[in-house]
Amino acid sequence: MPKILIRPILSKKRRALIDVIRKEQATALKKEIVPELVRRFDEIVENWQHKPVFRSRIMVRDTGTTVYVFPTGSSETKQIWEWVSVTGTKRHLIKVKKAKALRFPWAGKGSYVPKTKKVGRNATYGGPGIVPGGKMHYYRQVDHPGFEPRNFEKVVGDEFEDDFRKICENATRRAIRRYERGG
Repeated sequence: MPKILIRPILSKKRRALIDVIRKEQATALKKEIVPELVRRFDEIVENWQHKPVFRSRIMVRDTGTTVYVFPTGSSETKQIWEWVSVTGTKRHLIKVKKAKALRFPWAGKGSYVPKTKKVGRNATYGGPGIVPGGKMHYYRQVDHPGFEPRNFEKVVGDEFEDDFRKICENATRRAIRRYERGG
């Protein structure tokens, strides 16, 4: 099926202004918001045993400006982030693969407190994970109950939305002033 693309016809002067605005927004975001976003994601996984390293990418397009923060590192750490933040997991069996038994302390149902959790609009971190005081248990397999995703990307996005908007608006104003002065 053929596609139809409709673009506004812009003068060279108008296109040059848009390019100046894009460059100014990207520079401002890289300097002012990206370090804080990455720091925030690093805080969320601060006490994880298998924590991802976060990187960012800025996309300034006709349709809008986007900052992507994404996990890097081993495929295992990226997969863990995907489960915890994006997809969650369904109820599933965990079976022994290499060892003789699965080994973990457990104090009964409800004794696990996640290291990271979503509380209202904020992502908190620093939970203990497995609560101390449980007896050591050994099993060949366990029936994991699964869990809901914690949606940290949305939580952090909501936290930074106002700052992001202000930085882009201020960068646009600076770019327009600079362009009008001929710089």
